[in-house]
Amino acid sequence: MLSTFVAEATHHVELPVPPFVYGIVALLIFTVMLCALFSFRQAATKVPGKHNTVAHGEDHDETGDHH
Repeated sequence: MLSTFVAEATHHVELPVPPFVYGIVALLIFTVMLCALFSFRQAATKVPGKHNTVAHGEDHDETGDHH
């Protein structure tokens, strides 16, 4: 039983591509994910909300400018 386990452990399977290709694919995937993340830069400030919009023509009790 032990001899069959050792024989199976020494048998290896060849990779379909060279090992450095896996690193290149990983870097490309991370680059695409970084581009997707970068495309949402400043997206939160573009959505109108209570604290990031200015009501023109209305009198408010608050002092200060929201620009």
